[in-house]
Amino acid sequence: MPESQPQRQLVEKALEDVSRPMQEAIISRISADSVLKPGFEPKLCKFSFLSLMVFPFIAPSSLLAKHDIQINEAFLNQLIEHNIKLMTSGMLQEPATQQGRQNENES
Repeated sequence: MPESQPQRQLVEKALEDVSRPMQEAIISRISADSVLKPGFEPKLCKFSFLSLMVFPFIAPSSLLAKHDIQINEAFLNQLIEHNIKLMTSGMLQEPATQQGRQNENES
């Protein structure tokens, strides 16, 4: 969506007004504390965090419809919980674990 579109400008303003204090608090904590697992780049983690927060509001409606996603309060509450799990635990298995499962499936 081009920056000049009023819809994008409204979304950006709303995100800025509503989430800015929370984002600043979380991002400063990511940088200051030992919150990150070893080996993670703080700048990239900040960007990932922001992406998780912003994308639901700027995702094209055709993409949401294709995956049967409706942005509503219930979905956003579920997404918050999921994103917390995602950030604290990760969602992908270690490559060695994946290979072990692949070998089990082939037997």
